[in-house]
Amino acid sequence: MFWSKTILNWFNQHGRHHLPWRNTRDPYAICVSEYMLQQTQVERVIPKYEAWLATFPTWEILAQAKTADVLRLWSGLGYNSRALRLQKLAQVVVDHYQGKLPDNAAELVKLPGIGPYTAAALSSFAFEKEIVVIDTNIERIVLRYFWAEPEAKRARVTTLLEEVIIEASKKKVVFSRFFFQGLMDFGSAICKAKPLCTICPLRESCQAFAKQQFLVKRPKQSHFPHSRRFYRGQLIKTLHSKQKLTLAELAKDYDIQKYSWPEIVQGLEKDGLIAVHEEGEPYVTLPGEV
Repeated sequence: MFWSKTILNWFNQHGRHHLPWRNTRDPYAICVSEYMLQQTQVERVIPKYEAWLATFPTWEILAQAKTADVLRLWSGLGYNSRALRLQKLAQVVVDHYQGKLPDNAAELVKLPGIGPYTAAALSSFAFEKEIVVIDTNIERIVLRYFWAEPEAKRARVTTLLEEVIIEASKKKVVFSRFFFQGLMDFGSAICKAKPLCTICPLRESCQAFAKQQFLVKRPKQSHFPHSRRFYRGQLIKTLHSKQKLTLAELAKDYDIQKYSWPEIVQGLEKDGLIAVHEEGEPYVTLPGEV
């Protein structure tokens, strides 16, 4: 197919081949990158990824690490629950899979913290399985190029990409890993929310360009500063350097406007991101610390 060959040619010339997780076949390292890249920019991930592998280079070391140390090293990436899920996954891999990540999506999706996308990405990028990988950027490119219609659904995208995989498999070459990484990079550099059609090699055959309908629907997100997520992150960040905080200190020193600290603390404790100590004057710490 013209479009898939064009994506591969573009990727060979312009792809982000320098990314450290693309220069390894270690399933653990690639899994770490997939967790870190969720809703986080590549530039922020690279130094954290390198520091993480220097500190927790294997499933076994991560599984045995103090949760507080895991959260401290994750600091700056946001969505701290991802760090907990990654450590939980490490513990399951060590305890039930002899320290080796399963190599197929059907088994991977059964593991804690791994959804359909991550399972497919690991199967393709770590184990070179010929499988369809779809994230929102890939979906956007395919919907734009082939249909540019609001009613076009992900099922249509999946079917079309499966056909591409089947066609490529006849040539018995590694295809999925490079093709879907190429689509991701193409979505980041060319077919963005505001596409750069003037330099797009697919422009002349693209339905979205022909119709000038680019199908960008972004869910409205709450303003991050002074949101509940903001204050949750601020409390965890403070505990990285200050071993504990009393509930009285929280109420006195940190103004959280319309929210309440008991609500924030209760939510963080439920998610396993902090520990609440009731003895004496109540205080909070990172998990596993006194």
